[in-house]
Order: sequence, then structure tokens, then C-alpha cells
Amino acid sequence: MYPNITYDEISFDNCCLRLVETPERFDVIVTQNLYGDIIANIAAGTYGRGNGDIIMHGGSFGAEICCV
Repeated sequence: MYPNITYDEISFDNCCLRLVETPERFDVIVTQNLYGDIIANIAAGTYGRGNGDIIMHGGSFGAEICCV
């Protein structure tokens, strides 16, 4: 439906490694709930590092419920 949007599919382990090494490479990460929780913790630890000016966004989206 959106031909201008490009994406890459990578394994979970490789995603975690790339997120730690080069977090600026990612704009949006879409994954299942458990993997999303783990990646959110890695992103907060890698990017946040106690900086009070940074807010890590996340959300859970399903067929019936949406939580952001």
C-alpha cells in the first residue's frame, strides 16, 4: 500500500547488536510483544544513559486494544 516506505527484516539477535552499536540506524522497530519489551530496555539503556532530556517512546498495538 505504501511503496515509498522501505524496510529491512533482521533477526532479533542481530537487531539487538545493531541497536547497541549504531542506534541512529533505526527509525522505527516493529516486533512482537516480548521482543519489543527487550528491545525497549536495550534502547533505554543504550540511548538514555540517565539523560533526563530524552524520552523513550513505545506502544502496544493489537486488534482490540491500543496502548501508547
